[in-house]
Amino acid sequence: MRRQVTLQDVASAAGVSIQTVSRVINNKPDVAEATRLHIHQAIREVGYRPNRLARSLVSQRSHTIGIISLMLNDLFRAELVTAIAQQARARGYACLLAFSQEDLDDLQLLIDQMMERQVDGMLLLTGKILSTALAPFTVPSISMAYPIQDENVINVDVDNIDGAYQAVSHLTKLGHRSVGFITGPQDWTPTLDRIEDARRALAEIGQPLDDACMVESQTWMLDAGYAAAQTLLSRQQALTALFCHNDCLAVGAYRALAERGLRVPADASVIGYNERSLSSSSR
Repeated sequence: MRRQVTLQDVASAAGVSIQTVSRVINNKPDVAEATRLHIHQAIREVGYRPNRLARSLVSQRSHTIGIISLMLNDLFRAELVTAIAQQARARGYACLLAFSQEDLDDLQLLIDQMMERQVDGMLLLTGKILSTALAPFTVPSISMAYPIQDENVINVDVDNIDGAYQAVSHLTKLGHRSVGFITGPQDWTPTLDRIEDARRALAEIGQPLDDACMVESQTWMLDAGYAAAQTLLSRQQALTALFCHNDCLAVGAYRALAERGLRVPADASVIGYNERSLSSSSR
C-alpha cells in the first residue's frame, strides 16, 4: 500500500518548515507570494492531499459554504453564484450548491440538509415571499432579495425602492406621461418594492399608477417579457415608455416593440432594472 504523503514530505520538498506549509494550506496571511507558489508546486509534485475530515474534527469547521438558489437559468443568478464560488475558493472554502423550487417545505429541507453536512455558513439566493417563517438558523447566513428576520442572517439586497423611483422619474423628466410597467412575479419582494416607488414617482407629476398600464410576468425570463409587452401594447396603444423589472423582461419588450415597427428610443423609451451585459447588446 502506498504511504500517505504528509506535511513533512511537502516541507522537505519545498525546503521550508511544516508551519509555513500549514499556513499556506490554511490560506493564512503573512506568507510571501513567491513562497506560497513554491509550496503549491511542491504539493503537486509530492501528491499531497489534505485530509479535510481530520481537519474539520480538529477545527470544528468544514470550510464549506452552502448555497441555495433557484435554477441558474437566469444570467444574474448564474453570474452571482460563479462570483461567490470564486471568492470562496480564493479563501480556501468549497461550495455546496442546491437548487430550490421556492416551496417553503423544500427550502427548509435543503437548509436542514446543509446543516447535516456541517456547512460553516449559507447563502440563500431567493426572492419569493414565504408564507411562514423558516426554522432558526444556526450558522451565519446571508439572504439575498428576500429579508429573513433571524439573528444569524444578514439580509443583502439593492435598494429596489429607490432604484424604481429613479427609473420612473427619469422617464417622466423625459416628458413621458403614458408609461407602461412590466413587473416580475408579484409574490417576490423585489417586485413589490419596485412597484412601490414607481407609484411615488408618478404621484409627483399628479398621475396615479393605472393597473391597466401594468402587466405581471409569471417569470423573469425574456419570453415572459415579450408576452407581457404584447399584452400591454395591445390594450394601451398610446404608451410611450416601458419600465421593465429586469433586463431579460426589457429585451423581450424590445422584441415586441420591434415587431410593431416601433424604434427605441425614437418611438418608445425602455428601462430595464439591472444594467446587465445582455441589455447593452440590445440597444
